[in-house]
Amino acid sequence: MMQRCSRGGAPDLGQLSAENSEAVVSLRNILGIKFDATAAEEAPVLTRSGATDEGAFILTPDFARIFSLDSRILYVFGRKGTGKTRLVRELSERRLGVPLLVAQDFSNGGIQSPGADFSALMATCGGNLELFWLVLLRCGISSENNLSSEVKRVVKLSPMELQHYGSLAEIERVVSDWSENERRVYLIDGVETAVPASQMRLFVESLFRFLGAVQYSRVISRRVTVRLFLRSDLQRGAAQNIEQQIEGSSLYLRWDKVSILNFAVARLSSLPWFRDNFPKVCEKIDERMSEIERGALGESEAEELLLEIFPAGLERNKVKTTTFFATYFSDAGGDAEAKASFYPRLFDGFLREMNDRGLESAKNPVKADRVESAFVLRAYDEASGAFIEEVKAELFNLLDLNQDDSINKDEVTKFILAFSGLKTPFTLDQIVVQLAEKTGVESAKVRESLSRMKQLGIFEDRPGFPGEWRTGRLYKAGLQMKYVRQK
Repeated sequence: MMQRCSRGGAPDLGQLSAENSEAVVSLRNILGIKFDATAAEEAPVLTRSGATDEGAFILTPDFARIFSLDSRILYVFGRKGTGKTRLVRELSERRLGVPLLVAQDFSNGGIQSPGADFSALMATCGGNLELFWLVLLRCGISSENNLSSEVKRVVKLSPMELQHYGSLAEIERVVSDWSENERRVYLIDGVETAVPASQMRLFVESLFRFLGAVQYSRVISRRVTVRLFLRSDLQRGAAQNIEQQIEGSSLYLRWDKVSILNFAVARLSSLPWFRDNFPKVCEKIDERMSEIERGALGESEAEELLLEIFPAGLERNKVKTTTFFATYFSDAGGDAEAKASFYPRLFDGFLREMNDRGLESAKNPVKADRVESAFVLRAYDEASGAFIEEVKAELFNLLDLNQDDSINKDEVTKFILAFSGLKTPFTLDQIVVQLAEKTGVESAKVRESLSRMKQLGIFEDRPGFPGEWRTGRLYKAGLQMKYVRQK
């Protein structure tokens, strides 16, 4: 049944649950009301960040599970570039959640991580991390629409007043006064960049203890949901014995081939160079945008649209373009396509690189009504390089080589450069010795760093060769490692 608007009139489509949104879309299709991307006054602003990007949002089956106020999902895990921050923004804009902690470039509520309000609140809590999280939640509960103002007021409290303000009992008292039907959802994102690598494990462990306390409080959990968006390697590497806590309430984000092709098609039609050079294809995409935004365009149909723009094969790599789409944007390199997870951020960077190069080029790289092969591959090289640089930046908060944050960044940079020229695949013991010799970092820290990089997806087990690792397809070029074919 459709939601009713308590104040009369029709509710904003963005405020509906996933089921109701799909019902509206189906009704629109029955009535023949088509999406018209050209009707918008201005083209959407496309960026690499989910906090600011205005491109079409693809409601994948995974995403749809949390687009209702009564969703049981409390923990959303995913690798970098899988859309966690965009999810937070969509939930906030559709009034399905109130941000507490957010990414540094997020501007739709919450306090930024790291940022002035975040640092002030951390300092006020004096190293008591669980108190920090409780106080942050209480600030969210107590503020109407401006969390930052409440944080600025709270950091002026005395230590005793702060302890009382952020106590579990006080939060229970406050929410007990709400009306019987009042329920709120709060969102936490941006954890990955909140603190230096040396503090990350304790920071994340305190976060899970806080979430457990909220979850197991009957008084709070009846009225308040706190939903965490976290990079999956931090969940595995920094928190112990949380299986029971997250069981039945966690979601691991994964973009399969169908979802990523829907994303690519939608993205492509928002870029001016593609619209100028392939107007008929973009018109076809516009006509089916309602399906695409639900991730419902079939794989073969999406590929047919893309192959009206791209050549059938890419000459330099001697690979079919459909194989290129299926393997060059995933973490499994085609070995296990059913298990592969694709990266929308990389596909986005690839298409926008083509758009920018096309707009700047004096010579149009379209030949026989298709984009030239060399143009496609150059754009991919640039986009994959940019993706790798973003991953490298996150390693500053992941690898703990020195207690001093500034020195740690220098050490991490040297550590990354040390992979240049090393072979992949490799045995763990072998590469630990090589890296320790090249960097002067003790073997135990090298081993721990490699383990964390593996959790991030940079390395993976070599199928069929126990004890051997290899560098993932997306990262081999970024680390400048040499692929050596081995039996």
